[in-house]
Amino acid sequence: DAAAEAAMGHIELARWADVVLVAPASANTLARLAHGLADDLLGTLCLASERPLLLAPAMNRLMWAHPATQANMALLQARGAQILGPDSGAQACGEVGAGRMLEPDAIVAALEELASAPAAPDLRGLRVLVSAGPTLEDLDPVRYLGNRSS
Repeated sequence: DAAAEAAMGHIELARWADVVLVAPASANTLARLAHGLADDLLGTLCLASERPLLLAPAMNRLMWAHPATQANMALLQARGAQILGPDSGAQACGEVGAGRMLEPDAIVAALEELASAPAAPDLRGLRVLVSAGPTLEDLDPVRYLGNRSS
């Protein structure tokens, strides 16, 4: 809304959320977060947040294994991000291997574990911001069905 934008929406969201979960986290998203790019809502929110950052990677097996992606992951982990996955299995591109996003139930279990950890603040009953980007599902080798936000 206009009032939230006037109050710098990304700052308000960063203060509001108790946990920031990015699922799915593409190779592009991981690179942008690792290098502090702040030209969209997710980037600015993550830079402005002091809350736990959880990332659920989702990408092709070769993209996951690429040294650039692994370097970005190491940088994010060194800064305190918690990495959820990835899982191994069939991928949207038709290949099989590591890089597929954890199932939603496993992500929820990780959130529950975070909430029940003795050293963690009590997260029960707190608000969580879930940010999910666009989804593109192949209909055939040329066409896809997509939406701007999942």
